[in-house]
Amino acid sequence: MYKFLNKSFFFILLTVLVFTSKAQTYPFSNHTVENGLSQGQILSVFQDDDGVMWFGTSGGGITKYDGHSYEYLTDKDGLADNVVFCIKKNKAGHVLIATNNGLSVYDPKASIKDKAKKFKNYTTKNGLCDNRIFTILIDDNGEAILGTARGLSNYKDGICSILKIDKKLDSSGVFNLLRDSKKHLWFSTLGNGVFDFDGKTIKNYTTNDGLQNNMVFSVMETNTNGFWFFTGEGLCELKDGKAQKINPANIDTNATYYSYYKDNTNAIWLGTSNGLIKQGSDGSVLVFKKKNGLVDNSIWKIFQDKDANLWFASDQSGISKLASERFLIYTTKDGLLFDEIKYIYQNKTGDYWIGSKAGLSIFKNKESINYNNTDLKGNADIWSIAEDKKGNYLIGTGNGLLIYNGSSFSRITCEDLDSPMNTIFDVFVDGKGIIWLGTPAGLAKIADGHIQPLDGIAITKNYVNKIFQDSKGDYWFCTDDGLFKYNGLNLKHFTEPEGFSQKRVRNIIEDADHNYWLATSAGVYKYSNNKFTNITDKLNLASNEIYSITLDKANNLWAGLSNGIAKIEIKNNDYKIRTYINEDGFIGQGCSQNAMLLDTEGRLVIGTSKGLMIYQAQYDRENSLEPATKLKSVDLFFQETQWDQYTDSINNNIPFNLELPYDKNYLTFNFIGVSLIAPEKVSYKYMLKGIDKDWRTSFKTEASYSNIPPGSYEFVVMASNGEGVWNKEPVTFKFSIRPPFWRTWWFYSLIAAIILMGIYSYFKIRTANSKILKQNEIIEEKNGALQHANNEIAEKNQNITDSINYAKRIQQSFLTSEKIINQFLKEHFILFRPRDIVSGDFYLAFDLPDRTIVVCADCTGHGIPGAFMSLIGISLLNEISRAKVNLNSAEILEELRSRIISALNPDKSETGGKDGMDISLISILKKAEGDKIKIHFSGANTTIQLVSGQGENAKLIEFKGDKQPVGYYSNMKAFTQQEIIAHKGDIIYMYTDGYADQFGGSNGKKFMSKQLKHQIASVCHLSLKEQRAHLENVLTAWQGKLEQVDDVTVIGIKLT
Repeated sequence: MYKFLNKSFFFILLTVLVFTSKAQTYPFSNHTVENGLSQGQILSVFQDDDGVMWFGTSGGGITKYDGHSYEYLTDKDGLADNVVFCIKKNKAGHVLIATNNGLSVYDPKASIKDKAKKFKNYTTKNGLCDNRIFTILIDDNGEAILGTARGLSNYKDGICSILKIDKKLDSSGVFNLLRDSKKHLWFSTLGNGVFDFDGKTIKNYTTNDGLQNNMVFSVMETNTNGFWFFTGEGLCELKDGKAQKINPANIDTNATYYSYYKDNTNAIWLGTSNGLIKQGSDGSVLVFKKKNGLVDNSIWKIFQDKDANLWFASDQSGISKLASERFLIYTTKDGLLFDEIKYIYQNKTGDYWIGSKAGLSIFKNKESINYNNTDLKGNADIWSIAEDKKGNYLIGTGNGLLIYNGSSFSRITCEDLDSPMNTIFDVFVDGKGIIWLGTPAGLAKIADGHIQPLDGIAITKNYVNKIFQDSKGDYWFCTDDGLFKYNGLNLKHFTEPEGFSQKRVRNIIEDADHNYWLATSAGVYKYSNNKFTNITDKLNLASNEIYSITLDKANNLWAGLSNGIAKIEIKNNDYKIRTYINEDGFIGQGCSQNAMLLDTEGRLVIGTSKGLMIYQAQYDRENSLEPATKLKSVDLFFQETQWDQYTDSINNNIPFNLELPYDKNYLTFNFIGVSLIAPEKVSYKYMLKGIDKDWRTSFKTEASYSNIPPGSYEFVVMASNGEGVWNKEPVTFKFSIRPPFWRTWWFYSLIAAIILMGIYSYFKIRTANSKILKQNEIIEEKNGALQHANNEIAEKNQNITDSINYAKRIQQSFLTSEKIINQFLKEHFILFRPRDIVSGDFYLAFDLPDRTIVVCADCTGHGIPGAFMSLIGISLLNEISRAKVNLNSAEILEELRSRIISALNPDKSETGGKDGMDISLISILKKAEGDKIKIHFSGANTTIQLVSGQGENAKLIEFKGDKQPVGYYSNMKAFTQQEIIAHKGDIIYMYTDGYADQFGGSNGKKFMSKQLKHQIASVCHLSLKEQRAHLENVLTAWQGKLEQVDDVTVIGIKLT
């Protein structure tokens, strides 16, 4: 038998027993450049009043992190330099930033939209002794003492000065400052040791006084008023005026000690070049390294935020966050045979038996013994472990029952080796010593040296997951066909009449009050007084799939989930559920079936798909701090807006006393609730008072409202930290939308006056009408003659109409046909709707060897005059495309304008030549670079739209042409060409002004171009055929019974 002793793994398990650290993995959350940091070397850590973390880097400026996204402050935003050594807040609320090129003072409350103007920078020109500032100490009087590369400086109320104390100190690089309990100032220097200044005299400690190195990064005052010096070659303690080297964690004696932090539990954390050290308030010492989950072994700075998260900044790899030490995890990296743990058993002497797919681990007498497939002579897939009355261990596997007598293993199987009964899910030894086996084919027993079906209990062809004997001696069987109870005589199957209809039951336990708790595929069930009660996700359970269940010493119920673990506190038939998932440190992911154990010391041990997890209750704490919630910005029509055109009061781009016109009524509110323990669990509820009657709930950090009617409104939002703690007061934002003029009081007054005048006029007209009636009799006599004349006119009108219809056919023959366009524009649509029979709009498409040209034009006038101009434009463009194929888009419009003016004004008289057209012309180059496509655009009084990207990433980009027509113009300029870089799959939209100028809707107003762009953005994900149909339906519905005011043309082209 292959057997090995793993001393290091024993110490890992010893962590389970006595909670000392050896090699377990802690739930560190690591932030690196890949996650969003601007740079991996973190020199400083700070948290602002909004709860946002600031990470000062060595070259990347400042990275701000709110739990959801990263933002950046660099020299481009006004920061003095991108190397940031220290960040502190003074008593005035300003953020002081020590950089490699001076001091930056940032005012977060400054009402300035330009971020750069929030910074004020100070250098030697303003009174500093040196521009490289390493550290900042905010003294009791509000003054900031600055440690620089050459001595000390002061800063207060915008004034800098040089602080001179000692000549040697004045020339030293002061890296850190400490004001101790006796008000002494301690200066850590880079090369001259440590200075102690009591206000009058100064003492310098160097290698001559026992320091290992004169490069000192920090000084720490201990609980006994002693001092530790953090040097480049180890840690020193000051005793009797001499520095003595100490090594509290037995790590590399020459490791560099950088920094320290005393957390809210009075534990001391030490950052070194070779690991992170924790000295607990109970005297325990732990060492954390990269193998424990830390981002890097070299820890430069340590910080604890308002949520009590600890942040450990490395000098090259990023920063780690430790929200809690409540969970530890052990994996194959720590010596386990396999990460997926299937069963955990503890015997009467406290030894642990851990079963997995790869074998068995036994921890006994300070040794760990691992048995793999070879040792166990076959399938080592272990599902269950029990102990019989003789002290033998019974191990249920995927290939029969293993029996271990203390020295060797033997295996019992079915006579039929292919029988499903060879897979044993559960081994149970009852109070009489009888061995019960739960298998995929029902209950089984051991007889005649083989596994055989158990006669007399009709649970056959059924997965038996768990067998349990209660305090009364009754047996319970948890199966995939529900729950069964056997009292020795009768078998009862609990079904729907009893209030239990669930099929899959995985486990059952009994509490001290003789209530039964079941783990099922539909949540947790309680069975008491012949009644079932169900606990599901409707009661805040994170998942209804329950894989394991147990009770702790406080009678709390623990349920293993597919994505975590739930603690259910039971109080007077009321349940308080707290779920732990990955974001809470439960990094084992899913719990294994029936692999949960409350050990003899009351600790919870959990088998998961990712390793063995230990719950350390002493480190568990509820998050009772409400999120720091604020409104980040308000967008108009999904775009950032310069609010100074609507209000004169703005703070951090949030407008106050905002008053918008009626057509600026699509607002998006961007907000954030900062709670850094588990930011992914932060939820929100919000409402727009005046629109919403109830709260809306969401995990998203934005809320959009469209078509807000005129009125006064208040947007309110609250955040929850993920554990049900909501903001006591919501964040609010008030604004109003002005009504259009036709919904104002003065307009109503004007209408009332008009109505009164109308009534007066009615009576005046009525009197006049009586006179007119008499005159009508005379007129009717003449109507006969007029009727004859009308008939002649009608005949002539019909002839004119026929001529116009013939002209329509002629005009359509000039337009590029769909058949031809389909040859070179595979995906497109054309919505062409003339106002009259013939149109002043036209469209063309040319396929040239190196490019494809598409034209969308609106000629002066509509009907016959417009059609005449369109024929001129079409003819001239056809001529230009054939004769001058090398012209770019702007040159084509120049040539077209020249020819139109010549055609309409050949004698250069003052009449003619002033007609023309508005036009969009795009040239799609056929030579592509990967998925990139170049487009040249020139326009005359037109715009085009480009939808770039797919799905949620799609964005609408507008390109405007020149503000002049193609025709005679008093201030004619050369047309310009714009180059557009698009991608395959993007869509270009070209249109004339007829769609946007159409009157309609409930108020009879213009459709407007902004609403057309919104329609385009809302349908860009549809097929082009569906887009055309949608746009035509919207136009028809908008127009209603009103007349069409202009010719309409809309073209959509998908780039392929």
